[in-house]
Amino acid sequence: MKVLKRKYAQMVVWLSMLALLAIGFALGFRKTPLILHIAIVVLVVSVLLIAFIRWRFLRCPNCGKSAAIVYWGPGWNQSCPRCHERIYFDDEI
Repeated sequence: MKVLKRKYAQMVVWLSMLALLAIGFALGFRKTPLILHIAIVVLVVSVLLIAFIRWRFLRCPNCGKSAAIVYWGPGWNQSCPRCHERIYFDDEI
């Protein structure tokens, strides 16, 4: 049985929080060009990293078509919407 690593799901959660924080800084400091540009760069980089991690490390281990829903810890059973097989993370076994 193939499993996904929870650390990648946690990275996606942290990067999502960083992207939301960057949006807040971009809206809050839109009159200060330096902070605005830094916030936009952080936002773009974090969104690209999220997309790469989900595409590379969080795909269904059975069919490889869809990405797993990210959760911080164990406790929710999920299955692939395409092949309907259960997706396991390494801390659920």
